Amino acid sequence: MAKCSLRIELPEARDFVEPGGQLDVIVHVDCDARTKCNGLTLTRLWRTHGMGNRDTGDKRVEELFRGEWEPGTYAYPATIEFPHGPTSYHGKAINIDWYLVAEADVPFAFDPKAEEMVLMADPRPPRGNAAPSIWAPGPVKMSTNLGGCLIPSYIGLGVAAVLLATGTFALGAVLGVVSAWLLLGSLRAGSTVKALGHVAMEIHPSEVAPGEAFHVMLELKPGSSVELNLIKLTLTSTERATSGSGTTAKVHKQVAFHIEEVVAEDLRLVASDRFDQETTFQLPVTAPVSFKASNNEIKTTLTLSIHPAKKTPVTHEAVLQVVPSPGA
Repeated sequence: MAKCSLRIELPEARDFVEPGGQLDVIVHVDCDARTKCNGLTLTRLWRTHGMGNRDTGDKRVEELFRGEWEPGTYAYPATIEFPHGPTSYHGKAINIDWYLVAEADVPFAFDPKAEEMVLMADPRPPRGNAAPSIWAPGPVKMSTNLGGCLIPSYIGLGVAAVLLATGTFALGAVLGVVSAWLLLGSLRAGSTVKALGHVAMEIHPSEVAPGEAFHVMLELKPGSSVELNLIKLTLTSTERATSGSGTTAKVHKQVAFHIEEVVAEDLRLVASDRFDQETTFQLPVTAPVSFKASNNEIKTTLTLSIHPAKKTPVTHEAVLQVVPSPGA
């Protein structure tokens, strides 16, 4: 049986490709006998590996040859174009890498294959930005889970009343206590939102590259007098990988980075006051780019936490899109 082997040659002194760039490669074929080939292909794709199930994407297949090989060696050059992402990433729960896979379809024999990993990275330093401190209004209004707790609470209290009336005292009492606790928490959250009045948060720019800065504008117009113990912003990048499926599915979470910024402490406001505050964050140079696939996700979020005195804290989360650096 004829033996045929493949090898992918990458450019010398070039162990990476830039986002949106291209690579000139050569696929080498070595045969020791006449060999029929129903297709020599070169495939470009990315794969995830780590704690979660494997995802793949951006697959592109190019056929380089079809016919017969005589004994000897052959070389097939190809120019492979890459999209702008996802960039290569090696984290705690998720790893993302690009691959080139050469494969020959040889009838009645094992198909020879060769594979090379390609690092997608931007060799240039992060581009500095100077986002303006004033921009067109379009704030994201805060929301709470008030309605999500109120309805189950009222239903729970109703079921508890029925159980108590029919003599199922133990279960009815437990359900009643839990429902009342949920209802009390919902009402407290509602009173907090009412007291805070108008709360808005805006991020500019909405897309940021690693190493770049962005601005956060907060605006607060209380509906009544309110004392605030703390206003805090938290920037967090989280890896979320899912392994298994169905009842055996397991979610693995790892924090890539976590930055906290105290906006204000011990703040007293009345209904006629208006609190405006602008805060600047800078992403770490090593911040992972946003990524989402079926089983793996990397997400960067900005969480606003407002802690009124003697009231339920209110939080709001906004997603920040981290994109590959556009370069200079």
